[in-house]
Amino acid sequence: MKNLKSILIVLVAMASSIIVKGQVFTEGTNIISAGIGIPNVLKNQFNQIGANAKGSPVVLGSFEHGLNDEWSIGGIVAYSTTSVNDEVLGFKYEGKWKFLIIGAKIDYHFGNEKVDIYGGSVLGYASISETILDKKIATISGFVYYPHLGIRYPFSKNVHGFTEIGYGISILNLGLSISLK
Repeated sequence: MKNLKSILIVLVAMASSIIVKGQVFTEGTNIISAGIGIPNVLKNQFNQIGANAKGSPVVLGSFEHGLNDEWSIGGIVAYSTTSVNDEVLGFKYEGKWKFLIIGAKIDYHFGNEKVDIYGGSVLGYASISETILDKKIATISGFVYYPHLGIRYPFSKNVHGFTEIGYGISILNLGLSISLK
């Protein structure tokens, strides 16, 4: 957690030091993004206790609308799967999990002529369904909140690559964005 705070402080300092006129993100901008998240957090938790867990990378999609040159609102969907068919802590264990987050996001864009640096948060609904030995055991669901910091780099006028750090269904998200105005 201490390292994450240090990273956040450095990113905010970098962002505030390069603010200039002529922004990548402006009022009325609509952005559609798709990407993957790494690592699959649930898979990693099982592997830490010695299970041979397998899982998909997190697949995510989002939409943002620029309220003005600094603030955007939108939505995000993220999904991953994890499975274990191994001996866990001395017991034979076979299970599958599906993890889904649907949420609203709000971001503050620091403004820059070359890159879009932003920070914000997601408030959403998470659902994890658990299947043990091919029988659905439980669905656990509830509200989630997580902060994130990101940078969007334009490859062309409307196509951007993005990277986000935070803690939700994954720690690092990478992908492509399409800007529509």
